[in-house]
Amino acid sequence: MAEIQWMMINNCANKVKTGGRLVYSTCTITVEENEMIIQRFLEKQPEFKLVDITPKMGLPGLRGLNKCQRLYPHVHHSNGFFIAKLQKT
Repeated sequence: MAEIQWMMINNCANKVKTGGRLVYSTCTITVEENEMIIQRFLEKQPEFKLVDITPKMGLPGLRGLNKCQRLYPHVHHSNGFFIAKLQKT
């Protein structure tokens, strides 16, 4: 699903105004569909930056993306989730 998610986040990014926010969230805990998409997105769309998510709901993202959040079924007693909040500067 990573390529479909890549197309979705880019399509949405084109509709965000300066100062606006884009929330990327998935119901999977795979790195390929989460952190790798966000890292690639930030490289290709330098006008976006990760911002803190409040309230904190889970554990920090992987691969140094500490502003992202992850929820794990065995820890949080929920489905697995990933959340990233991006702001267009």
